[in-house]
Order: sequence, then C-alpha cells, then structure tokens
Amino acid sequence: MVSASRDRPPRSAVLRAISLVLTVCLGIAVLAGRSDRTGRAGNEGRTGPTGQTGEISRGPDSSVASTEGGVRKAPIDPQRNQEAASLHGILREISKNRFLSPAGLVYGPGSAEGHRLEHLRRHVEDDPGRAGSHGVFDGGMEGALTTIDGAYQRALSGQRTTTRSDGPRTIYTVDLGKRVGYVGGSEGQRRGNPMARRVRLVLEGNYFVTAFPL
Repeated sequence: MVSASRDRPPRSAVLRAISLVLTVCLGIAVLAGRSDRTGRAGNEGRTGPTGQTGEISRGPDSSVASTEGGVRKAPIDPQRNQEAASLHGILREISKNRFLSPAGLVYGPGSAEGHRLEHLRRHVEDDPGRAGSHGVFDGGMEGALTTIDGAYQRALSGQRTTTRSDGPRTIYTVDLGKRVGYVGGSEGQRRGNPMARRVRLVLEGNYFVTAFPL
C-alpha cells in the first residue's frame, strides 16, 4: 500500500508557488498604480482652469475668454475689434481703398493727393501761408467726417441748403447753424480766423470730391 504522503507535493514546492503568485500580483499592482498616476498627470497638464482643454467661455457681458495650456487669455472686446476695423472711427472699408460713411458717402481714390481722404486731411489743419481763404474743420479727421455726414443728410432733405451743378458734380452749400470750423489761410488770418457755420460739399453722385467750412 502506497503512503498518502507521497500523493502530496513537497511543502517547499507549495511555498515557492505561493511566493511566485504573490510576486506576480504585486508586480501587476505596481504597474497599475504607475499607469493611473501617469494618466492623471497628463490630464492635469492639458486641462485649464475651466476643466476643459482650449475651452472658450462667455461671461455675462458676452465678451470672450479662452484658456490654452492652463493660461487664461484676455477676453475679446467686440467694440475694440469694431473700432480697429474702421477708419478714423467712422468709415467702413467696402473695397480696396474705398470707404463708406454712415450717411452713405463713398471716399475713394482721386484728387492731386491720390485719395479723397488725403485731400480732406488738408482741411483739418490751417495753412496760414496759403493765399486767400482756407476752410478748416474742427475735431480733426473724425470731426470733419462727422460734420460732412451731417451736411450731406441736411442737403438731401433740402434744409438750409443751396444747390448747383457743374457737369457731373453737385455742389451743396449747407448752413449747419453752429460752429463747424473756422476760416484760415492768409485771408482768414487777416480777419482773425472767423468762425465757420456753413459747409461747401462737392459730390459726384454719392462719391465725395471735396468739402470745407465757409
């Protein structure tokens, strides 16, 4: 009769097997822990303050803020963008070198200066050495453009306006009833640079040619 002890594996073999299983389990646990930490670190490095990568959020004032790489960027100001896209704070470019005013006047290439706006620029500064009178608008280019739009609207309605034609051009003289500039040049200087309330406006259709205070 064979002894039952021969059917059981030696105790040393059992211990080695248990040790091997424990070692494998411990190795798997270590590897899983490292993978979990690496995944969390990667997500934290990619996520900004809003918790979403590159996410754009809108505040109550509808200004736009964005996050990228964990750094919050300044909000986009729609009004500032609009001002940047306009010329002299009032004109909108409708094609290359052509600009439209709010009242519907078009400023484009022309005049000896190469562009009607460059010609108008001569009428926002005095030239005391110029012979005769030289009308000067108040308020720089923005002031001149705003005054011209007002004169054009009044001319279209016929209010305090005289009109005459010269070929394809229409010449308006509009009394705006308030100061819009002054009379400069050598004659204006001799007269003490009197205030101007009228505007001479020359157009071809709705295309601006020239304008100056009288």
